[in-house]
Amino acid sequence: MRLWLKALIILFVGFSLCLISVHIFLNLKGKDLLIQKLEEATNHKVTVGSLTTAFPINIVIKDLRIKDLLTINKAYASLGLIDLSRRTLGLTLLKLDHPELILEKKAAPAPKAVDPATPGEANPPQNSEPKPVAPPAPVSKPFIFPTFYIDRFIVNEGAFTFVDKISEG
Repeated sequence: MRLWLKALIILFVGFSLCLISVHIFLNLKGKDLLIQKLEEATNHKVTVGSLTTAFPINIVIKDLRIKDLLTINKAYASLGLIDLSRRTLGLTLLKLDHPELILEKKAAPAPKAVDPATPGEANPPQNSEPKPVAPPAPVSKPFIFPTFYIDRFIVNEGAFTFVDKISEG
């Protein structure tokens, strides 16, 4: 009986130390890690006011801003203890206060107008030098969302804006 009790105490102390170390890591490096990952995923400038944690596994983010895309005054996420053992990210609660999401559809480029006074591409001048070829633009990797679920999702006074730009020609 004493052996089981010692094993349970060691397991509890080990689990508690792991949980405390996760909190310390998130409070020290979580904000920088969140900014880095969001900038990689969205290709926009990201600013975060503060990121704090609370026991058992709750994260509070204040003043999250992704330039020209998203603004959230306060985000609260709560993970369940059972969710840590799964290979998916599970949130028991995600609460967003005053989020503002802006989606923008890019305008199609306007067609070039051809001036009849200048020679066209079909009749280039005879003494012209070949134009240098520009290197191809780097291709960004598509962002793949990880598998996750949310038990409760609460949005307080959110706004959604869609901007459809029309090309001018």
